[in-house]
Amino acid sequence: MVPIIQNLKSKIQNRMSPEEALALIRGGESATVELKPESEYQTTLAEALAALANSAAGTPATIFVGVQDQPIVIREISDLKAVTDRLYSAARQVHPPLHDLITVEPIRIEERTVVAAHVLVEG
Repeated sequence: MVPIIQNLKSKIQNRMSPEEALALIRGGESATVELKPESEYQTTLAEALAALANSAAGTPATIFVGVQDQPIVIREISDLKAVTDRLYSAARQVHPPLHDLITVEPIRIEERTVVAAHVLVEG
């Protein structure tokens, strides 16, 4: 494995705390953060993953699924497996595929579960 990717994965493998996730969510969308509803289409998730991979090389970037943007509202994920599967499928849809470069985790924030997909791209 490329050393840069190993370093990025080691940063992400120390799971994101609910406090860290909430701070990123409250900061809104940026070059390294995307907020998506649970119902988001796989194609839109693939586009978001590609955008994060292209704009955040060398920096971990995250898509939070289960979060409404403008105004920011944290919603409960109703089907964790379906969202996780959709994110990995979206990552395989991108060229080159990103499925080996994302880490997906559920995070409990304010009594609700959202899904964070961390994009790990070498710089």
